[in-house]
Amino acid sequence: MKKIILALAFGLITNSAYSTYYQTTTNDCSDANMMARLDGAVATHRAVITEITCDYTKPVAKPKPVAKAKPVVKHAPKKIVRHEHRAPKPQPIIVEYEPVTVVQITTTETCACCDCGC
Repeated sequence: MKKIILALAFGLITNSAYSTYYQTTTNDCSDANMMARLDGAVATHRAVITEITCDYTKPVAKPKPVAKAKPVVKHAPKKIVRHEHRAPKPQPIIVEYEPVTVVQITTTETCACCDCGC
């Protein structure tokens, strides 16, 4: 029985000798989160002394983006433009005739046959 008690005492002494100091930071400073971090440090690191610092910074509200107004596009009413194409006035055509001379030919002989050479 003495050996069992000595082994337990030795185990308790060596177990506490291996315990460490553990320091961590968190952004969530609620009580439930701090206790969960403390329990996690004891379970995973055998930490006897645990220091948890809170690095909570109040978030800065970003201004909502303002939508830029689109410029108003105004369309001019359709204009109907009528172009008339007029041909120039026709110029008078001047025709110059050369003088015609009339020559009268008088025939005296009439050929009835093809041999006469007319």
